[in-house]
Amino acid sequence: MHRFFDGLDRGLRMVVVALTLIMLFVLTLQVFSRYLLGQALSWSEEIALLGFAWIIAISTALVVRNGLHARMSLLPDSLPPAGRALVERIIALCVVGLGIALVRSGIDYMLETRGMLSAASEYPLELLHAVAPGFGILLTIFALERVVYGAGGQR
Repeated sequence: MHRFFDGLDRGLRMVVVALTLIMLFVLTLQVFSRYLLGQALSWSEEIALLGFAWIIAISTALVVRNGLHARMSLLPDSLPPAGRALVERIIALCVVGLGIALVRSGIDYMLETRGMLSAASEYPLELLHAVAPGFGILLTIFALERVVYGAGGQR
């Protein structure tokens, strides 16, 4: 299982880098078009927003996997190792609950807006609205990893 989680981590990192490069290219093209050609691109901001939303969701899930998120550690740090491990697993279970809630509500929202297109580039808005359930799935997977293997088990 460690190989699966490590491979997923690496793959998601590559996706984030690719999306960042695409987003930077599109925004650079927008600036070039607007200021040097005098005509703004109608679709560039929508594509950048779509990329940015996915970058944030994927990166946040990776931060949760690696325990790099900002948090208060006063209680866990004051406990003996066994107590600390228990508290960390309880926190991870709470994150699993959040992930499941995001999946459920995100799917509901996607179904409500099914068939809608973005205004300028006319991509299906499901691509943007899929961020919530996609993030929920990743969050759930990585939090379950922390429940099963503990806070330091993924490396």
